[in-house]
Amino acid sequence: MMTWAQWRDLHPGTLVLSKRMNGGLQGMSGGYGRYHASPDIGVTGTLRRAWDGVDPKARVVSFVVEGRAFSVLLDDLDSNLILESTGDGRRVLVVGSPDRTTATMFLPESGGWSYSGNEQGRTILLNRETGAEWDGYTGRPLDPSSTERPLEAIAGTTSYWFAWKTFYPETRLLRRSDD
Repeated sequence: MMTWAQWRDLHPGTLVLSKRMNGGLQGMSGGYGRYHASPDIGVTGTLRRAWDGVDPKARVVSFVVEGRAFSVLLDDLDSNLILESTGDGRRVLVVGSPDRTTATMFLPESGGWSYSGNEQGRTILLNRETGAEWDGYTGRPLDPSSTERPLEAIAGTTSYWFAWKTFYPETRLLRRSDD
């Protein structure tokens, strides 16, 4: 998961809106701990249906490209990449965070990306065509003098598989074996 320090580095003008309550900050406590561990699914705990052979409470990062919904299991992201065609020849680059709690998605102009390591909690990418290293959070080259354009980012969300699949039943689940 992106740390507060990493967020502030990327977005230094961020304003935090929160209420102080009982010595703490409301909304900052991660109150889903018991729910994550329970077998309950959904608000009522009784939601049942087929989940395409995937644990309904598996954590996924999901996004829509050109009207098609996709998800990637966060457990499939071991700080490496998943590249997948969307059907029209475009590639989707999914970059896992080093702790596999989130990912960023991009539409690269070409293939040829690989994992280069991580630096200060950020996944570093290697563009094998140019030899340049890139920041996997921002989609920008690490070399400030680079003239290469940033990667086009795709908006996405992290959720449970069942939650995303309920709203996007035609979702294609991208797996590492699809590379």
